[in-house]
Amino acid sequence: MLTRSGFAKHLFIAALTMAALVGAASQAHAQTQRLVLAYATGAVVAAAPCEDNPALLCQTSIVSGFATRIGALVGELHERVDLTTGAYTGFATFTTPNGDQIRTAYVGQVLQFYPDGSVDFVEQHQITSGTGRFTGAAGGLFVLGHADPAHNITITGIGTINR
Repeated sequence: MLTRSGFAKHLFIAALTMAALVGAASQAHAQTQRLVLAYATGAVVAAAPCEDNPALLCQTSIVSGFATRIGALVGELHERVDLTTGAYTGFATFTTPNGDQIRTAYVGQVLQFYPDGSVDFVEQHQITSGTGRFTGAAGGLFVLGHADPAHNITITGIGTINR
């Protein structure tokens, strides 16, 4: 059985490999795509059964961090989690200090549930729109994350943006 740190190392290596492949494919199709590395921390600030489907958990998270090519940011993420499979979908808005925004749609998957209640997860974000200097932005971000039993979140991400 892998330890939590061993699992994270394997997951990180897999993510870097995937990101390199995605990045190479993006570069072949659009020379303006640039590498983005991201790090953020935050917390799940609301969670309850979804009103339209109580089998799903609707939750909201707030994170803050930094991403290359973007700068400092605060993100508000809304997702619908299937507690039986760990799969989820969501949408997010990331805002820079001057008010420029990037909006994404994403899919995610809880990869590991730990006995203490913490989880490891992955997400694939696609930019859907932007404002200010991100108007017309395109790209995506692959995220690796961990949420502890107190609902604190830490994420790292790698992807591309055409800005």
